[in-house]
Amino acid sequence: MGDVIRGWRFPRLSELSLDDLARWLNPTIRGCINYYGSFYPGLLKRFLWRLDHRIEKWACKKFRHLRGSNNRSLKWLARYRAHHPSLFGHWEFVYG
Repeated sequence: MGDVIRGWRFPRLSELSLDDLARWLNPTIRGCINYYGSFYPGLLKRFLWRLDHRIEKWACKKFRHLRGSNNRSLKWLARYRAHHPSLFGHWEFVYG
């Protein structure tokens, strides 16, 4: 699963919007949740937290006001998650 995330290289795709990124990632995320969720829920949550970290990196590359501060990007993602809880398939599994 970690190789799959590393292979995506989506922090370089700063031309995408967050909705486009979610549309691109959600089929794979939901497949992982359906396949690994019932047998390895703890391992899967750690994997999905790493995915959130990659989304934060993507946001830092896309938005200038988030650059140079992990705290700002964490807060930005938490606010976005609160307003759009079903945007990414793993947010309901991990934070729901």
